[in-house]
Amino acid sequence: MDKIEDIGQLVDWLVTQDASFSSAIATRNALRILPTAMAGVEQSFDSFEGADLLMLCLMLDLMSAVASTCSSIDLRDVRSALQRFRANSTSEKALLDATRISDSGGLSPFSAHSAGSSAASSVIFSGLGEKKGAAVFADGSSAHAFAPQMQAASFADCQSIDANGTTGVFNERLWPDGEGVQQVLALWHTFKALPDPKGTWDFWRRWYRGMLEGQPLDWDLQLQVALIGDDIWDSGPEAVAREIARIEAKWELEREVVALKEQLAKVKQLEALPSRLHNQPPEAIDDTIGLFQTDVALIWDTLVELEEEIEKPEPSPSRLKKIAEVLLGIAKKFTVYCAELGGITAKKAAEEIGTTGTKWAIRGTAAFFTAENEGVQSVVKAIWEYAKTLPPG
Repeated sequence: MDKIEDIGQLVDWLVTQDASFSSAIATRNALRILPTAMAGVEQSFDSFEGADLLMLCLMLDLMSAVASTCSSIDLRDVRSALQRFRANSTSEKALLDATRISDSGGLSPFSAHSAGSSAASSVIFSGLGEKKGAAVFADGSSAHAFAPQMQAASFADCQSIDANGTTGVFNERLWPDGEGVQQVLALWHTFKALPDPKGTWDFWRRWYRGMLEGQPLDWDLQLQVALIGDDIWDSGPEAVAREIARIEAKWELEREVVALKEQLAKVKQLEALPSRLHNQPPEAIDDTIGLFQTDVALIWDTLVELEEEIEKPEPSPSRLKKIAEVLLGIAKKFTVYCAELGGITAKKAAEEIGTTGTKWAIRGTAAFFTAENEGVQSVVKAIWEYAKTLPPG
């Protein structure tokens, strides 16, 4: 594509592109001025707290970002969630109030960002080229002092989207050179340095830092956050933070389970070994491997049970802890197996297992024990972290 250098060229190009392109650009512009909303987090405005208004802005931006990058199947769910949010009378009133807020420096902590978020979400529901161009233009012009920098960043976004798609553009820094935007970045630095004893903003700080630096959090994780129920969103920032902590803990646990299952699949290499190595190592090695394979089968069955439990509408923390105890017991056995193999190797170093091939076979088996032990312990740790986010039961 030709280099875009003005708004007219930007609009002309967007009219010919998929709506997700416009959504991504509008979302990134909303993200660029998000710190103006962060500036009011500790203030009160009319009948709304700054923290609640900031949460609305954060949610809109995350939903819009996910909608710009997700599959068509997931997009239906995100659109539905975003539509419910926009139809919520409380949310609508809060955003209307936000447009009336302005600070002494001539910046609007929420109105500029609200315009950007509204532009991004509007594009998600509209495929009309006119709305695409209007959304991006309104977003850029609403940023007052940063409008030139935002327009330049938007032009760069177009080049990136054309080359790498909508997901790829989020791998670019929001401000390519950082020149002329020190004021808005200072608001971000102030926000991230604020005391947060309850961890209310922990996820959002990590999320925004990733967006700012072109290192977004895992998109599947973001999708799960975007689909948080309306009742939780409406309960305030602390309730949202608790739910996100639960989502992250479950997501991390699922990742650890997948990784361990991949390791277990490699155990088939042990099963493929002959019952006796070529120079007849001692029976103790065969016995140890046999016990290991039995425990591997038990691990697999336990992981299946774990997966079933965490997919229940209300997983039981007590049941999860029992599963963790089973896995921890197996991990302790693996430590014993490694010690046994190490002892056999040392004892028989100058005897019948002295050939290089056999030594490497034993070392390989010990390596399997070590890897499985670490994998099991990682799952156990993830189970405990996830259980802590659940209500007692």
